Amino acid sequence: MNNLTEARRLPIDVHAALKAICTTGKGRCWHCDAKLPRARRAIREGWDVQRIDDYPVASIILVCPACLSGQAAEHREHVAGPDPITATEDQGDEIPAPVALAPGET
Repeated sequence: MNNLTEARRLPIDVHAALKAICTTGKGRCWHCDAKLPRARRAIREGWDVQRIDDYPVASIILVCPACLSGQAAEHREHVAGPDPITATEDQGDEIPAPVALAPGET
């Protein structure tokens, strides 16, 4: 349900938005359903306010610090591709033979 669209940062004052949402006492993380703490704590811990691109109406979501760091790690892997060390672990402990170069080649 939550993975159908991509969230992005809003061009707004996140601290002001968090303060406003915290006054309701009903905010929760979009991904893990963690309860939004009071405004000062939410700001200190690094909660974020994001917008879902495909839904222009009522599309503001809250993301807790744990899920936010998970998004960052997922984004890094998506951009950089899989970790080459992890990707080759299933191939065994064999070390590839060195490549022989002709004189003058580097």
